[in-house]
Amino acid sequence: MTAQPEAAAAGHVPSVPFVTALPRCNFAGYCNFCGEQGCRSQDCIATYQNTWWAACDICDGVGGDGLGLGCLCTYGVIQVGAGYRGAIQPQR
Repeated sequence: MTAQPEAAAAGHVPSVPFVTALPRCNFAGYCNFCGEQGCRSQDCIATYQNTWWAACDICDGVGGDGLGLGCLCTYGVIQVGAGYRGAIQPQR
């Protein structure tokens, strides 16, 4: 799922000096695309390599709806489209 929040469309870019993509697998080793633990699928790897990530423009990368900010980010980043301001791709 990609996000294009209204604030980013209006030109707001979070003041985060460094952004990194989420890992392809979660901390227990399950793939975020197919759900398989220890996934080595070339399709999942290719899908991940074509993702774009940016700091959440609602919480400015703080990460956490526990603050009541109403964002849907994961650890302060959101998956976005290629043209999103400040977007980065996973390192290859």
